[in-house]
Formats: sequence, structure tokens, C-alpha cells
Amino acid sequence: MSVASAEWVRLLESEYLKDFIASGGSAVKIAVVLPQHTEEVTNAVAGSAQALGYQVVRVNAAQTRVHMIDQLFYAVTRQIEWDDLTERWLRDLLSRNGIAIAEGMPLQDTEALAAFNGLLVPDLFGQINRLITNALLKDLGVTQLESKSASARHRNYSQFGFNCVTPKIINFARSFALP
Repeated sequence: MSVASAEWVRLLESEYLKDFIASGGSAVKIAVVLPQHTEEVTNAVAGSAQALGYQVVRVNAAQTRVHMIDQLFYAVTRQIEWDDLTERWLRDLLSRNGIAIAEGMPLQDTEALAAFNGLLVPDLFGQINRLITNALLKDLGVTQLESKSASARHRNYSQFGFNCVTPKIINFARSFALP
């Protein structure tokens, strides 16, 4: 059975990206295309996914041993813009919890952020530390033992160029620690 690439991308977007995957499902879809259409189809799928807010990465089996899950994992994580992702996550977390952030205000400008919210800097630090801690413990289900284990894994993975969002969040949270 043959389906035109534009139709296949439309079906992928409507049946999987907009609903199934957005609701927590997962799927692997394989498209067999002529070599001259590979980039067109890949770009169309990536464009649809990015328009819906997904992170998009590309892994080439000729360059990555995709049959080895750790190598696939490293290839994927190297392509994610962790600083941008962390910044968006933090802004969303703070906004959802009543901490207003002026347009273009850097999160690291804690004095301006505190003043903008009518708080003292130590009070802002305490609120942000609690929010980050609660979000990490709730959303990631991280126990103390798992956290220590994750830290050890991160140290081991860092030798491969692996970046992890959790240390960036933890470092950001530490920047709010009171002296």
C-alpha cells in the first residue's frame, strides 16, 4: 500500500501527534521513502511535531549504533537544548504558582523578581526552593535514594557529553540558597 508523503504526514499529525502521544501514548512509525524524498518527509514530520511543541531530534543509524540503547540515548540527549528547556520549565512553574515574571526579565535577577512580586529576596528564595523541590519530587517521583543514584549516573554519563536537565535545575535552585 502506498500513501503520498503529504497525506502520511497529515495522518501522523492528526492521529498520533495531536492526540495519542499528547495524551501520554508512544509509538514508532516507520516511513519507507525514496532517497530523494527522505529530507522532505523528515522535515515535514519535524515541522509538524515542533509546531505542536514537541522536542525534535534526528539520529542517523549510519553514525550512531541505534541498537545500543545507551548510544541512542546519548545521541538524543546531546541534541536537546537543555538550558532553554529548563528556562521554559522554570518560568512555567513560577507562573503557575503565582510568581509573576515581567516580559524579558531574567530569572537570575532575583532582586528585580522579588520587587516585581512585592517580596523580600529571602522570601522569594524560600518560595522558589520549595516549588522546585516539590515539582521535582512530585513530577519525577525522585526519592532520596533515587536522587543520589541519579547524581552518580549523571557523573558517569557526563564523560560521554551527556547533559541532564535535573542538575541544571538543581544548580538554578542552589543559586537561590540563602547564605
